[in-house]
Amino acid sequence: GGTATFGVTANGSAPLAYQWQKFNGSTWDNLSNGTGVSGATTATLTLTGVNAAAAGQYRVVVSNSAGSVTSAAASLT
Repeated sequence: GGTATFGVTANGSAPLAYQWQKFNGSTWDNLSNGTGVSGATTATLTLTGVNAAAAGQYRVVVSNSAGSVTSAAASLT
């Protein structure tokens, strides 16, 4: 029932776009804002009401007109 926050700092030509993802066991799924998820397309992802279903690997893809880069995965246990 707690809160988990992931953040990233990225440098590059503005505007920068962010897309947080969660690994589902075989592919990475894009997250969207909704119940328990905010900041899915910002530099800071916040998960509220965290339970066992939220456990797993998270990462963010940051992109701009020059291309994109994907962060290393972070674990929520």
